[in-house]
Amino acid sequence: MTVKDMYDLQRHTAMIDLLSTEINVAMQRKEYLKVEDLLNMQLQAIREIKRIRNQQQYAITMRDMAKQLNERGIAAEVVRKLE
Repeated sequence: MTVKDMYDLQRHTAMIDLLSTEINVAMQRKEYLKVEDLLNMQLQAIREIKRIRNQQQYAITMRDMAKQLNERGIAAEVVRKLE
């Protein structure tokens, strides 16, 4: 995981927390259109976190597959490039 990915995860997580507070305030004030907008923003942040985590998991899976192939004597160059 890159430093940028870690920063983005923290930023999106903080945004979700902040939006939760804003949603609660808007609900108390019965500002339902604002609540809808805030929920959409929160959903987008959740999707970004999911995208980053899926990308990280894909990279781990590819590295593990390359290592298995290397153990069998296949694709040693691929493993070197990934590490």
